[in-house]
Amino acid sequence: MDEYDKRIAFELMDNSRQTLRHLAKKIGLTAPSIKKRIDRLTEVGFIKEYIVTLGHKYITAESAIIIVKTDGSVDLDRFTARFQDDRAVFLILPIASGEIFLRAMYTTQDELSNLTKKITDFDGVENVDVHVTEVYESECDLTDFTTPQLKILSQLVRDPRLPTHEIAARTGLSIKSVEQNLETLVREEMVLFGIKWNPFGKGTSVVAAPVRYDPDRTSPDVIKKWFNTNYPIEYWYSRTSVHEHLLFAILGMSDITKLDELTRNLQKLEGIESVTVLIGYSSVNPDTLSHIMLIELLTANDLWPPKDKRT
Repeated sequence: MDEYDKRIAFELMDNSRQTLRHLAKKIGLTAPSIKKRIDRLTEVGFIKEYIVTLGHKYITAESAIIIVKTDGSVDLDRFTARFQDDRAVFLILPIASGEIFLRAMYTTQDELSNLTKKITDFDGVENVDVHVTEVYESECDLTDFTTPQLKILSQLVRDPRLPTHEIAARTGLSIKSVEQNLETLVREEMVLFGIKWNPFGKGTSVVAAPVRYDPDRTSPDVIKKWFNTNYPIEYWYSRTSVHEHLLFAILGMSDITKLDELTRNLQKLEGIESVTVLIGYSSVNPDTLSHIMLIELLTANDLWPPKDKRT
């Protein structure tokens, strides 16, 4: 994966309904070249699925990173089967050293407590550390969504890349109405069009690097800039704990021998107190809560499963 592939992936994560022509202008490649790269990323399994989710301003919830420490005896197939359908869980990443890295989104503390208890009670689990990384406070009401918008979304939840004319045919709306409503949905961030991605394949490993820092000597922005500068291809994103001075950097490493160098150099950075390296070797990506809540909104309006006006 090179710089162009990464930029394409980031653009698709931000808005997967962008046209090839639009992507080409942003990235500086031709539309056929963009398509070829997207096809290859899909073929190797990096792009797993196109998705649409409810915009964060319609959600009151928290996100957390959960580090599960085990005694090495956890049956990962059973663990995955147990938690991949949990409403709060949207990433399960087994770690080579025996830990399990999870990401969760939940609407109440009881939901988090119940999830934590279920994980703690699982055979072989020794400890569960929860680190809240985002807090979302709803700014808007779900009644903002008009009936035409919901009809459009009922088709796009199943296939987020569905062409405008096909959406119009299935919903009975005009093509112009579909285009205008889609523009509003994207511009106002009422929904988010993205991708589920799987960084594994072709020798790539996911690395989760918890970094503890002294807030009097450095900041998350400084640490992120360091990663972007020194590992521009490998570094993907970071999440910062709300309650601790702890940043979780996520990287895709094709050469894990670089990790010793990365750790040594990062520890030399002003204000870094400790760095831990967690090497993942597979991942499971269930639906996010924001996707589930969009389905619930459509269901409440009798638009899920989607209807097709042509049938």
